[in-house]
Amino acid sequence: MRSVGRVWRLLFYRPMILVLLLLFYAAAALLIVKFGAIKGAVGAALLAAFAVGGLAAVLTERIVRFSREASIIALPDHARVMRSVQIGFLVIFAAAPVVRAFLGGPPPLGAVAAVSVATSAGIVFASYRGIAILLLMLGAQMLPRSPWVHLPAVQALGVAASGLVLWQWFDLPRKIERGAGFENTKLADARHERRHPSVPTHDMMRPEALPGARALAVQPGAEGLHGDRHVPALLAVGLGYGIKTNWRGKLYGFGVALAVLAAWQLLHRQTRNPLAYTCVTAVCCMSIVAHVQHILRRWLGSAHEQALLWLAPQWPAPRLIKRAFIASTLRVQLGTVAIWASASLAAGVLGWIDGPEIYLGSCAMLATSLAFTAAAWAVLAQRRVRETNLPTTLCALTVGVGTVLAISAHQGLNIALLIGIVLMMGPPVVAFAWYTLAPLRFPVKVDPRVLQTRR
Repeated sequence: MRSVGRVWRLLFYRPMILVLLLLFYAAAALLIVKFGAIKGAVGAALLAAFAVGGLAAVLTERIVRFSREASIIALPDHARVMRSVQIGFLVIFAAAPVVRAFLGGPPPLGAVAAVSVATSAGIVFASYRGIAILLLMLGAQMLPRSPWVHLPAVQALGVAASGLVLWQWFDLPRKIERGAGFENTKLADARHERRHPSVPTHDMMRPEALPGARALAVQPGAEGLHGDRHVPALLAVGLGYGIKTNWRGKLYGFGVALAVLAAWQLLHRQTRNPLAYTCVTAVCCMSIVAHVQHILRRWLGSAHEQALLWLAPQWPAPRLIKRAFIASTLRVQLGTVAIWASASLAAGVLGWIDGPEIYLGSCAMLATSLAFTAAAWAVLAQRRVRETNLPTTLCALTVGVGTVLAISAHQGLNIALLIGIVLMMGPPVVAFAWYTLAPLRFPVKVDPRVLQTRR
């Protein structure tokens, strides 16, 4: 019973999750009542699989968060407690639909495969969201049309692969706790010393050892005008985020995107199907969101560090700090945009996609960048960041409406396209002007409920 209570607290920390789960089960019961015990049980099993997949993703995210916190405070025996929670979850939400399948309805092996694959898919989604969404969209397009999915051998292979994922999942709390223990010692290794051999260790504490430190000094009449290009990098180091683009990693990403497009083209030689290109664009959009949100979270969660940096003897003028944040939110998107543009150009030259598909992808990428960049600027322009943020919601809605108008009017220049462009560009322009004219919020004032971890 104690494990059941832990599962309940970890999964249903927000009432909306319980409401959605009850809706899934209610829809499954209606299917059984309407179509009978045999046909309706197939749909019920699929709904149960969707539900257990979503719950597995939520539980995995919570286990990762709690295991990392347990490692920081050295909480004893936490991995064993989390393992009991995992077992209780599988018994309640995965084993129950399988038992129902054995009592009547779809073939037992098919039900076991559906539930186990859905559970492992939720775990993979929580760990690798971009890749998981890509595979999910491709699988949703391919699996319903493939008769081999119903073969017992294929279902048994799916159960075996899911079992491997679940086996690794049980070891997740221990791995997270062990990895979190080394997070604070990453800079004190030989590799870090090899990366920075130009500055001796005994000189690291001197202000002039930092790149551009002299230029950052606010001199009377000069105001650090020559230190613009150094401020974003120094603030990134001080607040704990990165703005440097790993072009080698982006090259690997371009190769993966091109390989996915090529494989999809081989599967659909006779018919044009832009689903793979849509998946690549969606992953690139999610990457832009993740990069911008990471910088914003670091600024919101580092008020104490900002207060200490503000007291530093050599500190840039306020307008340079604003420029640093604006430059940071733009620079972190360059690599992702380069991947998408290169993949789109290669696919267009090879004839895998047409102009309308590139236009739709361009609208999606532009809308994502404009909406979330404007939202980040609007957040730090406010006097106090609150839990409910109306400007960010307005930015997303306005850019979304403008994108829909621009997409619907792609066949020619008309009034709908002009209105769409104005609505898409309006929020970034307003947010930029607001952030530029507003006083600098450094250290930023954040409502504690914004950073509060919901348990």
